Amino acid sequence: MEVVPVSNPTNPTNFPCFPKINRHAPPTGNSVDQLSTHQNRMLSDDCLVVPNAIINGYDLFEEQLQNHQNIGAVAFYWRNWPEQDKYWVGLTLGDKMFVNHGLYLNQAVMDIGFIDEDNFIFYHADGDLCLKLWQKGYSVTDSPNSFIEHFSHANSSVRKSNLERQKKDKENYLKKWEGIYYQKGSPEWGSWQEKEFTDPDKTYEQFQSFRREIVQHKIIRFLGDLKHKVIHV
Repeated sequence: MEVVPVSNPTNPTNFPCFPKINRHAPPTGNSVDQLSTHQNRMLSDDCLVVPNAIINGYDLFEEQLQNHQNIGAVAFYWRNWPEQDKYWVGLTLGDKMFVNHGLYLNQAVMDIGFIDEDNFIFYHADGDLCLKLWQKGYSVTDSPNSFIEHFSHANSSVRKSNLERQKKDKENYLKKWEGIYYQKGSPEWGSWQEKEFTDPDKTYEQFQSFRREIVQHKIIRFLGDLKHKVIHV
């Protein structure tokens, strides 16, 4: 993970971003970025941030803290593009909300000992992190005006290798929370809380060029493999 200091969420020069996307875009690489003295931002590198998503989440977080709410994290609504129309946030074991993309209270994450890197290689670490927050007395809420676009085909080879590890991560996840937020025989997954939203900026269109590049790369690789096979026949 990469931690990048960000002093002012309203100042676009303080946000590392993809070129020509928007002022609240994430840096490349899976990251938890320091948003202020209070919060950390967690976003995947295969996402685009709809304008004002981060500042809307930040404002909600600050409002909750000022109202003395024991909030530990704020989840942003997201969707897989182009497969999904609606956006959602996830509910994990015990129907507890968790964060795929969003903000964490820095002090809360320190209180629970950060991410469990021993039990989770890739999957379920986010759900585990939020269950630790809930167990510690913090709450996790959704930001109704924060939206993320996730390009599910951005890193197909990486995604395939991650899926191969999911079984072990899932076993560790259920074992860790059995008797607390999970009981044998009960559903192993939570659910999704959906929300409709039309992005006036059509942020997802920025994925079109990436999509073309991926298709072109696959064609070139296929032709290269085919040529190699023909030569060796």
